[in-house]
Amino acid sequence: FTNKDTARIRWSCFDPSHALNTTAIRVDSLGCVKANPGSAPSVAEATMPPTCEPHGYGAPENVPCLAAGTTAFVVGDADGNVVAVTQTLGTWGGGFYITPGLGFLYNDKLNSYGTDTTAAGYGVRIPFARHGSTLAPTIVFQGRGSKRKPVIAVGAAGNNWITSAVYQTLVGMIDAKLDPQTALEQPRFQPSGGGGGRGRGAADASVGIQVEDGFSPTVMKQLEAMGYRLQLISLMGELREGYGAALKIDGDKVTAGADPRRAGAAGAVKK
Repeated sequence: FTNKDTARIRWSCFDPSHALNTTAIRVDSLGCVKANPGSAPSVAEATMPPTCEPHGYGAPENVPCLAAGTTAFVVGDADGNVVAVTQTLGTWGGGFYITPGLGFLYNDKLNSYGTDTTAAGYGVRIPFARHGSTLAPTIVFQGRGSKRKPVIAVGAAGNNWITSAVYQTLVGMIDAKLDPQTALEQPRFQPSGGGGGRGRGAADASVGIQVEDGFSPTVMKQLEAMGYRLQLISLMGELREGYGAALKIDGDKVTAGADPRRAGAAGAVKK
């Protein structure tokens, strides 16, 4: 994931003017590179619906979801120390087991492993395979050597929305220079791999993007013209993709934010 050559090859599968073919980038086969080197991938059918359909305008009738719980928090101090923590239990309570003296619950994420043995990259239950987790507590450092120091910490809960929440919060703070709270409050999007709502289903054979309320109608029309199928997953004025926490360290000053999508708050303790 950190190798620049790998990133360069994967980037060749993307075309800013066309929807991405999710089948072409399945696991590490990169069919888009082999089939059409140097060309844009064609639109392919996406037939895997999400386990739990989101609610909101354009969404189909909800599929019952198991109650689940993930906790994400970040902590920083005036001395420059910082911690980003994300723990998921899977279903509520996880495995209901605590190792004496350690004080944390174990999860029950075996139910998240796939059963298709040809798709090891998706966390199938085979020997020595690693689970494809979405947990992404992140710390951003600045400087090199002895001058290297943490400046941003981000984490999020929300199952498959975690990575998009973390990524978009970082983009807001680093590229748009937003403070943590403002960055967390921006509307989010999530490539879903399915057909999406707004009167269309998975049979539309294109990439779906789940979007919160708040995006420009012009931008949404441009995405649809490229072949994407948008699925509005929130009601008017509602935000519900991921539940993040973020902080910024500037010298001995720590600024923090909490996601309005979940009950929570940013606080400070004075020495």
